[in-house]
Amino acid sequence: MAQHDQHEAIRTAAIIALEAAPARVPMKVCYLAMPYRDPRGAWYVEQNIRAAEEIALHLWREGYAVICPHKNGAHFEGALPDECLLAGDLAILEKCDVLVLGPGWRESAGARQEYEHALSKGIPTRNPFVI
Repeated sequence: MAQHDQHEAIRTAAIIALEAAPARVPMKVCYLAMPYRDPRGAWYVEQNIRAAEEIALHLWREGYAVICPHKNGAHFEGALPDECLLAGDLAILEKCDVLVLGPGWRESAGARQEYEHALSKGIPTRNPFVI
């Protein structure tokens, strides 16, 4: 069998397999908003990052594709202005299907801005951590 024919056979088999596969439900993309900064210092910021990681993992297991800004800009303090990071986060949020409000979000100025931005853009919010 010529190499071209072999590639064509593989391509045809892949197309047949894809057509036979059940349709997948597209994943919803969620943005996680919760505290990042802490005036007590770097150790506490790291604890906020770890808390966000834990919640992000839980959301991934629920079937979401998760945007966790805590991981995207971790430890960028001083390297970029806070306004630059927040503007980027808001641009990313606009591409998401839902904003998930993590524990302590009301105490975070950034998370509150993300919440207000989501409301202004019609992005649904989910607050599974209300007790």
